[in-house]
Amino acid sequence: MIEDLQAEFPEISRLQVRRPRVSSEQFVWAFVSAVGAGFIASGITDIVQDVLWPLLLPSTQPHPELLTPFVITRAVELVAMAAVGLRGGGIATLVLCVGYELALIIAQLPGLMAICERVGPHPDPSFGIQCEPVSFAAATWPTWLGLAVGALASRRLLPPPTAGTNTLLRAAGAFTLTLTASFTTFGILQMTVLSGLAGDFRSDPPPPVAVSYQVSISTVSLFVELAAGLVAGALLRRAPPAAVLLFALLVFHGIDFGLTMIRSNVEHGVPHPPELAYLQSQTVLAPAAAVLGIAVGRLLARRN
Repeated sequence: MIEDLQAEFPEISRLQVRRPRVSSEQFVWAFVSAVGAGFIASGITDIVQDVLWPLLLPSTQPHPELLTPFVITRAVELVAMAAVGLRGGGIATLVLCVGYELALIIAQLPGLMAICERVGPHPDPSFGIQCEPVSFAAATWPTWLGLAVGALASRRLLPPPTAGTNTLLRAAGAFTLTLTASFTTFGILQMTVLSGLAGDFRSDPPPPVAVSYQVSISTVSLFVELAAGLVAGALLRRAPPAAVLLFALLVFHGIDFGLTMIRSNVEHGVPHPPELAYLQSQTVLAPAAAVLGIAVGRLLARRN
């Protein structure tokens, strides 16, 4: 059948899918690019899944419990990170990628300990929380599997590296690392130092101190997004406009949920105090701040 198609349409046999090529870099910069590759790959996967998921796996039909959009996106991110890291910077970069993921897992421990104190050492399995150290460690196996697959498949996924700089990947990596470092650090501080300042935001209505705290944190988050965008924009100063546009679209992707929620509340006349309306708009304001930072950072860097 394939031969018949090739005979009927000879152009098919000449079609080639080019593998993406990365540049060889110093291992630290290669690590930044590897993190950026994970961001780019996961963002594109999200967009593709938004279109294909309802067609391939409709919600009305059963499918494997572990097969979710998040699992697929996370797997693609890890494979891309390991493949680009090993190909662009060698074993040293791959070790940094493993250490990075390990650090993120360790950073979850304060929050996990706080949750386990509330729900007990043996929470309901439906919560998806592992309070036993051995169970928690065992539950991280998808991370290590994804990195291993990416490392083993790196030669098949990517051709030999060339000399140069992975401009787009480096900018995406710097953007991701800035956000990750900032929000992870704050998460640890919130669980250890700032836990008494937040109040109980879950009560109805939430107390003023809880609302004020959340407004302050959300405002700081916007500045963090702006700063991350500025860093990425500066690194994209020599990037072609198409690469900058792709990165901005990936950053901005996902605001449709926030816009839909805001529009639904407006159409149904759901009353919101200004503070709560501001908090609800964060899913739109945060990526907007990041994209603004990218534009301003690139403009300032190109002027210098």
